[in-house]
Amino acid sequence: MDAKKDSPIKMRRKRTTPVRHRDNVEIIDIYDDSELGEAIPTRRRRSKRSNSKKHMGYVLWGATALFGVSTIAILATRNGSLQKATAQFAPHRRLGMKVSKPHTGEGPIKTFTISDSVRDELYREVANIKVDTSNLQDLEEFIDQAKEIVQSHVSTEILEALKSLHNSSSPTSAVYFRNLPVDPYVPPTPTDGSTSLGKTTYVAEAMLVGFGELTSSHVVGYSAETQYSNPWIHEGFPRNSAGSALTKASDLSFHQDMSYHPEVPDILGLVGIREGHDKQVQTELIDNREVFDMLPDSIVKMLREPRFQIKTSDWVDASFDAGSEHQGRGILTDAASLAIPVDWENMVGLDKEAQWAVKMLQRAIIEAPKHYVHFVPGELLFFSNRRTVHARTPYKDLRFDGSDRVLNRAYFRKDWSAEERKTRMIY
Repeated sequence: MDAKKDSPIKMRRKRTTPVRHRDNVEIIDIYDDSELGEAIPTRRRRSKRSNSKKHMGYVLWGATALFGVSTIAILATRNGSLQKATAQFAPHRRLGMKVSKPHTGEGPIKTFTISDSVRDELYREVANIKVDTSNLQDLEEFIDQAKEIVQSHVSTEILEALKSLHNSSSPTSAVYFRNLPVDPYVPPTPTDGSTSLGKTTYVAEAMLVGFGELTSSHVVGYSAETQYSNPWIHEGFPRNSAGSALTKASDLSFHQDMSYHPEVPDILGLVGIREGHDKQVQTELIDNREVFDMLPDSIVKMLREPRFQIKTSDWVDASFDAGSEHQGRGILTDAASLAIPVDWENMVGLDKEAQWAVKMLQRAIIEAPKHYVHFVPGELLFFSNRRTVHARTPYKDLRFDGSDRVLNRAYFRKDWSAEERKTRMIY
């Protein structure tokens, strides 16, 4: 029987093989013991087996540890009857354990390493550009210059990869650049609560907006996000106080940026400005398709229904009204877009079944394959904000001495109104 289509609940048990004792085996059964059809594990004891059966059990145990097995889980339907369903698992993956893979150029992230000659030429052409990025007129000229310079040096393959970020059927959901030009000097990060480093060169920013506009989308700002030095290019460095997702010192759970807003950015761009002391902090990505593969169709269908609320975070402008706090909305908003806030408690089911769907979604995200990037200067990452969710591991070496990590960000949207085009702002 196809569990994904026919069973309303698909549990991934913490133990996927029998728990062995000296003379007997503890078997875990799952029964429907709630109105939600929630799977409740119970235990029973099996009596002693013959030596030959024990031997066969040990052989199966070894095979499980080496290769993984298809385990049979008894899953409950909502009317109380029992079904059997086959659930695949990898022996190194357990509920609650983050399984991350360093990016190797495979999977959903497509990598390009820029040659030294192109890097040096890009630097020569953008190093002397002066701009006030908080001034819209200056920003427009800067974006046009940067886009023209970058476009003259990139290959057709790079252009196609960037544009594919809008294609929901593309296997590529992120594009990663290495060996780009960097700013010759990066000022210390402020320790007085300021929101800007006050850089006097804009090499990294030129790479961010120049490559980003080649995705066939445009740099935009959001009126609800007021805590940055300007609305369009966000300077991100950890602050020794409460801040936004870009400036928090704690880890960030998997989320979609601007999930509370009806018009989310299509693409996010992140560029490394300074690596900082912490050589382990990572930005993690999950391709949403790998989350959907772990959920039954009934849960995916429920996530599309207006049975949820997405509340705004503390740092969002209090005057902004997302609407979703006062009425139901879906979490799955189009073919693959998951409106997941950075603070998971802000994702609320409006009824018991919706609450269970939220738990199932969170569990699938915890178990889904992850890819990570550790940023150094000269690295630039673009990813679909509609087809991925992203996170950041906690800092383990923060000193607030002016030399911590700096990472700049920009939002890009493919479609915008005439008014939005004039201001590059989403209200």
